[in-house]
Amino acid sequence: MRAELATLQRQQRQGRQRWKALLTETGLYTPEALKRFKYQLALCHHEDCLLQDQISALRSQLKALHDEQAGVQSAIHKLQIAQEKVDIIKEL
Repeated sequence: MRAELATLQRQQRQGRQRWKALLTETGLYTPEALKRFKYQLALCHHEDCLLQDQISALRSQLKALHDEQAGVQSAIHKLQIAQEKVDIIKEL
């Protein structure tokens, strides 16, 4: 089990080294590129947080609208019952 783990870890290291070598050869692995990547990653994370906040706000608004709709439907039902009672009284 430990031998398998060691083999997998070695393969993983070798894979990372191959990718790093390839990116270095193509000019994609530079300190400037790494800084740009980290900046873009931070920017994406910030935008994601803002979107999550907006989603939460919209969910709250949607819940409030559903609650308001339920209140309106309840009021309509009560008015219908009251109208039925008025109609019954008029018939008497």
